[in-house]
Amino acid sequence: LRDSLILDPRRILEFETHRWNTYIFIHLGLGHLIMDLLALLPLLSKIESEYGSIQCVIILLNMATFPAIAYTVVSLACNLSTRVAGSSGVVFSIIGIFAIREHKAGKSLTFGDVSIPAWTSPLFLLFLVAFIMPRSSLLGHLFGLLYGYAYGLGYASKLNAPDWILQKVESIIRPLTRRVKRYVPH
Repeated sequence: LRDSLILDPRRILEFETHRWNTYIFIHLGLGHLIMDLLALLPLLSKIESEYGSIQCVIILLNMATFPAIAYTVVSLACNLSTRVAGSSGVVFSIIGIFAIREHKAGKSLTFGDVSIPAWTSPLFLLFLVAFIMPRSSLLGHLFGLLYGYAYGLGYASKLNAPDWILQKVESIIRPLTRRVKRYVPH
C-alpha cells in the first residue's frame, strides 16, 4: 500500500497522479511520522483557526499538490529518481506563509548590527534540515517553501475556495459538523 501512495515522479508518467496528494499521508517510519506531526499540527491548527476547517483542507491539498507537480517536473527533467513521502514539505509551505506575513509587517531578525529580512529565515531552516537529515528531500522542501512564499504573497491564495462556495457547503454539512467538537466554521 505504501509504495502505491508515495510520490514517485516516474509513476506519474503512468497516470498515477493521485500520488501528488497521497504522499503527505505516508511516512517511512514511526520517527518520521512523529517528527512531521509535531511540526505540522500546531502550524495547521493556526491555518484552520484563520480560514476554517474546509478551507484548511483545500489549502493543505494545494500545499501538497503544487509543490509535488513542480518536484515531478524537475525530477523528470533532471532524471532524478528520488521518491518522496511525508508532510514536511507542507510544514515548509506554512512556515513560508508566516515568514512572508512577518516580512510584510516589516519584521526582521536582528543579530547584533545585522538585520536579516524575515522571509529569509525559512531558508536557514531548509539548509539546517538538509544538513541534519541528509536523506530528506531538499528539493521537496524547497518547492514546499516556494509555494508558501507564493501563498503569502497572494498568488497561490487565489486557489482558495470562494466564500459563497464555503458557505453553501457548510450549510449542507451543518448537521454533520455539529457532531465534530473541533470543527471551525468559515
